[in-house]
Amino acid sequence: MNLKNYLYRAALFCLFMTSLSLFGQDIFSANQDLSKILVEDLTETDLNKIRSEMKARKLKLEDLQTMTSAKGMSPIQFSILSERLKTDVQQEISNSDKTQNNIKKEQVIIEQSEKYKKIFGSEIFANKQLNFEPNQSLATPGGYVLGPGDELEIILFGMQQFQQTARISKEGLVSIPNVGNIKVGGLQFGAALELLKKKCATIYSSLKSGASELSVSLTDFKTIQITIIGAQNPGNYNVSSLATVFNALHAAGGPGENGSFRNIELIRKGKLIKSIDLYSFLSKGDISGNLNLQNDDIIRVPAYSKRVEIEGEVKRPGIYELKENENFKDLLSFCSGFTENAFEGIVTITRLSERKKKIVTFEKSAFDTLRLESGDIVKIDQILDLYENRIQIKGAVNHPGAYELSIGMRISDLIRKSDGFREDAYLSRALLVRQQSNMLKEAVGINLQEISANPGSVNDLILQKEDELIVPSAFDFEEERVVHINGEILNSGQYPYFRKMKLFDLIIQAGGLKESSADIVEVSRIINSDSIGIKVDSRIINLKISKDFSNEAENIELRPFDVVSIRKKTNYKLVNTVTLAGAVVYPGKYGIGDKNERVGNLIERAGGINNEANLEGVKIIRIIEFADQLDSMRVKRRQIIVPVAFKKISRRPNHRSNVILEPGDSIVVEHLSYTVKMIGEVEMNSEISIKPGKRAKYYINSSGGFKENADKKLVYVIFANGFTKKTRNFLFFKVYPKPKMGSQVVVTKKPEKQKMNTSEVVGISSVLSSVTGMTIALINLLK
Repeated sequence: MNLKNYLYRAALFCLFMTSLSLFGQDIFSANQDLSKILVEDLTETDLNKIRSEMKARKLKLEDLQTMTSAKGMSPIQFSILSERLKTDVQQEISNSDKTQNNIKKEQVIIEQSEKYKKIFGSEIFANKQLNFEPNQSLATPGGYVLGPGDELEIILFGMQQFQQTARISKEGLVSIPNVGNIKVGGLQFGAALELLKKKCATIYSSLKSGASELSVSLTDFKTIQITIIGAQNPGNYNVSSLATVFNALHAAGGPGENGSFRNIELIRKGKLIKSIDLYSFLSKGDISGNLNLQNDDIIRVPAYSKRVEIEGEVKRPGIYELKENENFKDLLSFCSGFTENAFEGIVTITRLSERKKKIVTFEKSAFDTLRLESGDIVKIDQILDLYENRIQIKGAVNHPGAYELSIGMRISDLIRKSDGFREDAYLSRALLVRQQSNMLKEAVGINLQEISANPGSVNDLILQKEDELIVPSAFDFEEERVVHINGEILNSGQYPYFRKMKLFDLIIQAGGLKESSADIVEVSRIINSDSIGIKVDSRIINLKISKDFSNEAENIELRPFDVVSIRKKTNYKLVNTVTLAGAVVYPGKYGIGDKNERVGNLIERAGGINNEANLEGVKIIRIIEFADQLDSMRVKRRQIIVPVAFKKISRRPNHRSNVILEPGDSIVVEHLSYTVKMIGEVEMNSEISIKPGKRAKYYINSSGGFKENADKKLVYVIFANGFTKKTRNFLFFKVYPKPKMGSQVVVTKKPEKQKMNTSEVVGISSVLSSVTGMTIALINLLK
């Protein structure tokens, strides 16, 4: 290929790449010229970019038309663009509107649900355990009306016997062998029993003489259909013929949001059978309204006529329905009365007027006749957190606390009631805190010594409501006194100071001396100057003690804030150790007395490696310390790995890999592992069986390949001894390392790219435009 052809192809390639870059820019770019764009050529990817941008900017098609028109797009081209975008955009907007509407509906439902929960009586319909299901195992009531679908078990026992199970037909007939069909439909159970006995006696003569008896029981009940109106879930319901009004209401979820709990109607064949008040059951346990239902019954729940809400200090706050003749006294009865903390003097009512709300208050004298209006909110306040006759005593007395104030009671009386002073009481100055008529407090200094010596004197003041006597302790005036000990002691730190405390007492309290301790002890002591008063000086006391504390002469008495320092023996040094672990003959801790102890020598001292050792898996784990960049006084610790080429040091002990050990090192000899572990951005983190000679790409493919966000350029292998090798590039190829036994292949994640701002996009566009111009010029030159 000659130079001219090469340059020509290179120019075409640059032009192609530039056009791709321009084509990749969306119509929202600041300097984008849309006058020559052909919408028909836009791919679905381009359209998706436009849709995403419209969604991010919350633009409608009208907004897009204004923007594209300003950048030169013709009306025809925009018409084509809008048709390609319209369906999805409108669907997105429609879905968004639906979502907003659904959220609003859910909020309304939640608010209604919370309000319904406050209605007195609603809880019995929310409680699934309380469903009023009829007990079908009980004896059949004599008044039960038989009908088609009921099943009877008829047993004759005695001299003559037979047993028959018969279901009542649609015509109301029950068939008995040898007796025939007997019409029992529409009869009450008691009447049907007598009829059956009479009919059977015509065939079985022993019934007449009493030698046999007839037993009839109801073994299965018919299903009836009822209608419920005005409930949470109105409709037709198929229920057991033993079902009652309460059972049916529970099945329908109870009265609706605006349904009455006080005037539920049971309608049968067009006539009102009973008006049922659920409050009779809720407040009195009266179940007389829980009537049995019959086929085609209608339960109608009308709207309530008056509801009020009561809140605050009542035992059962909530929303209550009142009848026209009921007043505040009835409301109190329904909510079980006031709580113990209620202020019963005044009731505050928030009431609705024609246009606004208003506050109405009533005193206790009007409670019996107080009539309430629908929508009233009754508030019962708490009693004030104040006391009529409380006085208090605190501090150094035997029984501090609150006491009853009696007429003429003095300070000495209060002290006597509190069982007198403690031994540490400071009597020269006590404090009486007194509350004035304006609720402000003042302090009165009291000499308790004088009062104790002369009770009833002028200084022994008569107490008032809310007086508070504070008796200080002698310890209140003392600073917390401590001593310190540090150095070669088992438990360095701060300890409380006691009078007559001696040096040996502190040493023993701190756990005793370490083996490394010398016989020299230094005591630093604060000395106050008597002449100036505020000057502070210090004094150093050096002592010589023995570990058995036999030299009592040196056992000086300590003073508050003394600092005791236990010195270390000269040239005392502990044996430095390292740890050996893994596939060696004798793992454990080893001392390194020689400063030049090397890793190979130590492994040899430990009996060498065993048969399970991975010779390429020997490494040293070392802790290093370094100064914090932000705080030079602070030392940080970090763990590093020192790889060891064990095969080389076995042949050549002087090899550089046979490193000198440091105190605290951990030598690890890995066991043989015939797998390669996969870590990072591969489809499956796993362990793949080793295949000699294969590179890292083989193991990546065996783990499902790269993830979408994997950085294929940054793949590296960590060998068993800690040595790391990463992928390198050769021309257009990636050369992956070859893992060995026990290695790990690590695939890293791509760094997150930051989106370009408008100025950066404009800058790149300018550069691309320049490159395009240069490319065209170069092509013309080569022609």
